[in-house]
Amino acid sequence: GINAEYMGAVNSDPTSTWVAGENDLVHATRAELRTRLGAIVDPDWSTHHALAASTLDIPESWQAPESFDPRQHWPACAPVIGHIRDQSSCGSCWAFGSTEAFNDRHCIAGKSSGLSANTTTLLSPRDTATCCNFMHCFSQGCNGGQPGEAWNWFAKTGVVTGGDYSDIGKTDTCEPYPFAPCSHHVAPTKYPKCPEQEYHTPSCVHNCPNKG
Repeated sequence: GINAEYMGAVNSDPTSTWVAGENDLVHATRAELRTRLGAIVDPDWSTHHALAASTLDIPESWQAPESFDPRQHWPACAPVIGHIRDQSSCGSCWAFGSTEAFNDRHCIAGKSSGLSANTTTLLSPRDTATCCNFMHCFSQGCNGGQPGEAWNWFAKTGVVTGGDYSDIGKTDTCEPYPFAPCSHHVAPTKYPKCPEQEYHTPSCVHNCPNKG
């Protein structure tokens, strides 16, 4: 792990391009860490769907850039790509990661093909977490799930729009996230302390609860 000596060496190096420090999980217990690990790994790949092989010809003279910021490369999608979301006290990281990545790619593909409508609208991790459930995706909402199955769900079923907890009551998206942001393993300042127990997974709904 990163210890104080290593952090000191990094931070005293005048050529360093980053600052080392402790994050909010450094003092977390194993039980607390387990609640944040929501991806269920399928060791037998029984739900794995292979993609068709593809090739990409890259000239030998090509060099990777020193840095790459997708918000700058696709500025029209910066409001989506740069939007940081909070899963609160719910092991739905598998739903957040897959939905946010799909959100980014949907925007990039839409803008690249000349589409303008709805490509920057936020999609709903709640819809993924609750409806891409055990019956459909071998996933269990706030108790973890399979990101790969979420992608299959997007292809077969899609995902509704949905902003953050602060968007509840507005009418610009269908299904915002139902749990408020909270402080994980740190003293509450901006947000209140997360509850000791994870939230229960909400039910899958088939109409838009966000009616304003």
